[in-house]
Amino acid sequence: ITTTSDFRNSYSITGFCGVDNPQSPLYFHIHEESNDSFVFGANIEYAAQIGFLRRGDVLVLDNAAIHSKGDNQDLEQYMWDVFGVFILFLPTRSPELNPIELVWRMLVRRLHSYELSFIRDRDACFYAAVSILQSITVRDVEACYKEQGYL
Repeated sequence: ITTTSDFRNSYSITGFCGVDNPQSPLYFHIHEESNDSFVFGANIEYAAQIGFLRRGDVLVLDNAAIHSKGDNQDLEQYMWDVFGVFILFLPTRSPELNPIELVWRMLVRRLHSYELSFIRDRDACFYAAVSILQSITVRDVEACYKEQGYL
């Protein structure tokens, strides 16, 4: 997310979605630094530690370098051995098969219509994104899965 020049900030988001999690259909982490393999791997591990990702889950990832290279070259085996989470890598150039991509599209659409003027500090876009992502329901995520033929 790149904010307007008035805010002079940009953010990175790591997120996962699911339809059978009793806590929330969406795990996300927004931060100012750029996403790299270390940050991404740490978010996956944290999502498993807090129970968002559970034994038997399948985590669908595209082939971005931060998912499987650098600090994450052994992530697939680690997540299986430690947490029982299977990582499924999509074919090259097919991110449209990942339901989280539809969640990001939903976020962008809602950000375009979000009233930022009531927040006067430099982090308005951050607060708007958090508010929007927290409002995403299981039904919203189910629609993303259905659109891609998973449900």
